[in-house]
Amino acid sequence: MSRYGFRLLLSILAASILVTACSSNGSSTTTTKATTTTKATTTTTKAAETRSEVLDLQRNLGTLGCNPGPLDGELGPDTLGAIRNFQSSAGLTVDGIVGPDTSAALATAVRTGSPRCKATPPPTTSTSKAVAAPACTVAAVSAAITASLPPKSTLESISDLVCDGDQATVGAYFAATFAAVYSPGADDIVTYTELLISTPTGWKVVNRSVYCDASVVPPEIYAQACTTN
Repeated sequence: MSRYGFRLLLSILAASILVTACSSNGSSTTTTKATTTTKATTTTTKAAETRSEVLDLQRNLGTLGCNPGPLDGELGPDTLGAIRNFQSSAGLTVDGIVGPDTSAALATAVRTGSPRCKATPPPTTSTSKAVAAPACTVAAVSAAITASLPPKSTLESISDLVCDGDQATVGAYFAATFAAVYSPGADDIVTYTELLISTPTGWKVVNRSVYCDASVVPPEIYAQACTTN
């Protein structure tokens, strides 16, 4: 082969390597961008779902004469006051938190039209009152989860307990955990994701579809309790 032919061959090989490298880099960049977009889309979808759930809550409270204020999808003072009003009218613990008991009672009230909210709502208790935070222990969280279970169901175990937030403020300290629950008639033990919120008397399981707001729930709690089934 002539010297010219040898140089031409080297040039062709170099160009081929360069094209392959550029193609590889381009594919890597595209994959990274796609992952980022997927994560952003998931977060946006969860936020939209939470807003929709709060809107449904506000509509249901309004149907029962509880005056939740504007239908804005936000758990503001008017909506919290309406929740407390309903709890008082339904004979529930008045804490302004939408847990399993309040959710069930509200669904029944909307279906039957009773009870309706009282004309004069109960006195508002500030949710920013400084109190001792509930202990972030398996025992403390287990008690709250057990209290929220359907009749005859039993809590087998909990795992991956995480607590975060403002420990000095009622309603601003959260916990997330996985709960293994056995229910009569079930073939297997089912594992649930539970979101809990602090109250003056300890932990309370709350409705994830209402409370899973990334602007309210600390990031670590949100990642565990609000992005899983």
